[in-house]
Amino acid sequence: MMRWLVPVLFCVQASSVFGHARNNAFLDVVEASGMLSGTLQVRLEDLPLITSVDVDDNQQLTWGEVKRARGAITSYVTEHLQLGYENAACVLMPGEFQLQQMAGGSYLYIPLQVDCPTAGDKLEVGYSLLFANDAAHRGLMKIQSGSSSAVFVFTPNQQNFRMPGGEQPRLAFLLTFVEEGVWHIWTGYDHLLFLLALLI
Repeated sequence: MMRWLVPVLFCVQASSVFGHARNNAFLDVVEASGMLSGTLQVRLEDLPLITSVDVDDNQQLTWGEVKRARGAITSYVTEHLQLGYENAACVLMPGEFQLQQMAGGSYLYIPLQVDCPTAGDKLEVGYSLLFANDAAHRGLMKIQSGSSSAVFVFTPNQQNFRMPGGEQPRLAFLLTFVEEGVWHIWTGYDHLLFLLALLI
């Protein structure tokens, strides 16, 4: 009888445990014909970490509040996100805001244009969004440069990326995601309970 009691208790407990969205942002970067562009997606829930966007302080953001905070959000993004080349100073120009629904909730979608006087041969990205206020934040980047592509995870300890030349070190990129996945499981009590329930 007792051997069935623990699994049943876990099942009962599981009914009140819900999956949670990791506080990630998504960055897509494309380099084609010497031109840089991209998109940035940030969770609406994370915008209060950037500026006082929730004007009426009711814990519910409206699209009007987000649009009124556009100047502050744009300034923050251009200060904490750099796209360019090793020997060329580039200017980041965020476009019109859009709202996008994703599996993890509502996201602010920001198209990005990059003005570079000359194109270089070493594409670089610097990312420091939200790290000062949320050490658990992660920036997930997908980058396409000509026929080369890569994925990368920005963390508080890993805020710069340089597109490597030649064959891409895919194993290194893969290990980065494996490491982040292990850390995500380890820091979530619901994940540990699920693994314990599987073992039992």
